[in-house]
Amino acid sequence: MELRLILLGFGAVARSFSTITSIRSEAIKRKYGASIKFVAVADRGGVAVSEAGLDPLKLASVKKLRGSVSAVPELGKPGITPPELFEMVEAEILVDATSSNLEDGEPSLTYIHRALTDGLDVITANKGAISRGLRKLRAAASSHGTMLLYEATVGGGTPILSFARDLELKEGITSIRGVLNGTTNYILWRMGEGLTLEEALVEARKLGYTEKNYSYDIEGLDTACKLTIIANSIFNENIELEDVHIRGIEDLTPEDLRRAGRKGRSIRLIGSLDRSGAAEVKPSEIPKKDHLCVDSVNNAVEVATEFGEYFLIGEGAGGQAAACSLIRDLAALIRERLKAVEALPSP
Repeated sequence: MELRLILLGFGAVARSFSTITSIRSEAIKRKYGASIKFVAVADRGGVAVSEAGLDPLKLASVKKLRGSVSAVPELGKPGITPPELFEMVEAEILVDATSSNLEDGEPSLTYIHRALTDGLDVITANKGAISRGLRKLRAAASSHGTMLLYEATVGGGTPILSFARDLELKEGITSIRGVLNGTTNYILWRMGEGLTLEEALVEARKLGYTEKNYSYDIEGLDTACKLTIIANSIFNENIELEDVHIRGIEDLTPEDLRRAGRKGRSIRLIGSLDRSGAAEVKPSEIPKKDHLCVDSVNNAVEVATEFGEYFLIGEGAGGQAAACSLIRDLAALIRERLKAVEALPSP
């Protein structure tokens, strides 16, 4: 089985995803019998296209030197947009690793919808598109027999959505609370060590942890967006970002962290959600022994069910963490495609 991929975006997440996928291509072929190749990669400058398959390492080198994959000799096409690309290239899967726009989810929302209705399966890390348009995209996938996977939109490298789906099916979830933004967690952790918010933010940006629009992190919007995705995915709600009560970390000072520390506590940005869809984001003072009092860029989630409480901790920021979630979705998609092939009647 050959699977041709179109990759939108070529930032840190996309570069990590394409590189790891290429490195793992032989293992994927042995395990699933699936041959993976990137037939098109797009960034803001244009696209690179090859029916024979593109080399991610070569693309990354050109991107670093020339600023765009469209500068690849012979294969680059400057100025070509994703809608034009969809007309040029045949593929089975669209992988969307573009920057999130939390205001309306565009243009990613339109690209994903177009791909699903054109018969492509879609894997995305774009929180804006899924937060703003999940119901519409699910309907498009259902009516066109395509698949939409978006584990990377929540929790970076921590598989929060699949963890919650499994618990909802088995035990019924009553509430979820957690540290869902690795960037703000890193900042609060460093503020607890004496840095100002501004100093910790500069450090986080240098390490590649922040959103392109870092106000999404600081003001709590990224965490709120993830809560809407969880609510709409797990509880089948239809809540919007505007339905979430949000307070970010922008007004916190190192003294706030020191004061909490003297009491054996710390401050973390906590997102909480109950079964009715009521959602809230705010800085909360919690005991240092609390499961949610994680350090660095880690995420932590506490899921309460009708039968008990469960905890999940993992890396929540950085290109490689999100890329690993995309790869898990790719593996899940391949497995589903294999099931469909096996279910076909013998000739």
